[in-house]
Amino acid sequence: MPLLKPRTIICLLAAVALAVTACDSDHHQAGAKPTEPVPAGNHAALRRLAEAFKSLSAKFDRKPMEMPPEERKAFVEQVFINAGYNYDATLHELATHKVDYGNQDVIDLVDLLTLPHRNTTSAEPDTHIYRPEELKDIKIIEERSTR
Repeated sequence: MPLLKPRTIICLLAAVALAVTACDSDHHQAGAKPTEPVPAGNHAALRRLAEAFKSLSAKFDRKPMEMPPEERKAFVEQVFINAGYNYDATLHELATHKVDYGNQDVIDLVDLLTLPHRNTTSAEPDTHIYRPEELKDIKIIEERSTR
């Protein structure tokens, strides 16, 4: 088993710290991770995600796009939790159901879902950021949304 690089360990620790310290949402009870996906194309749900994003962003001294990809993923997952939704369930929902990728709310949702690997050195989603199931869903979503 390969050893983790010090930078990777620091990023993972920062991501864990982010997840632990950011669990004070108005929309989420402590200890209970939401299981519902964001309803695709639902403007009110996107507004809740935007509010959670803004609120969580205010707790950091740098913008989410300035974070390393691992921290960005933890940040995005926490945004979903704070808004009362599940990141993984939303990925899977968009990947397995018919969705109008021309709808601006869906476009915005895809932008948030793919934020962890956007503007990284690799053009492809990173296997060290996503679990295999997430990576499969991300690739399907990106393929469908760029048609």
